[in-house]
Amino acid sequence: MADLAMSLRMRRAFGCAVLLFAGAAFAARINPPGPSIRGAVMEVEETTCPACRQVGVTAVLRLENDRKLTVHLAPKSYFELCDFRLRQGDVIDVAGERVRRDGGEALVAYTLKRGNESLTLRDAEGRPMWESRRCARCGY
Repeated sequence: MADLAMSLRMRRAFGCAVLLFAGAAFAARINPPGPSIRGAVMEVEETTCPACRQVGVTAVLRLENDRKLTVHLAPKSYFELCDFRLRQGDVIDVAGERVRRDGGEALVAYTLKRGNESLTLRDAEGRPMWESRRCARCGY
């Protein structure tokens, strides 16, 4: 059951259209987003979801205690829509849902803040903002 829950969270991380269960079971948040975490972006990766083939953006952060944390952000197309670029060296604050994957911990981001710029990636219910095809930052 834990693998199924993880699979659903990872699919939701990239907004995949693949539904194993209909309706609210897929969209429901399993855990509320935790407190914001600050870290420096070590690398930004683009990965392709094996289920829907959508290109997603993932960042690896270096935290204050020199730990690394993988953060699953959003599809590349959503970052382009919102004209938001994440670069190596950026210091960001990110809040989201912690998940376990491949024996390690990762974060599915809900909000992202860099300096005075912020971007909402998922609403309070955990639904991806890109499903509405509107940028949460500018409204277009």
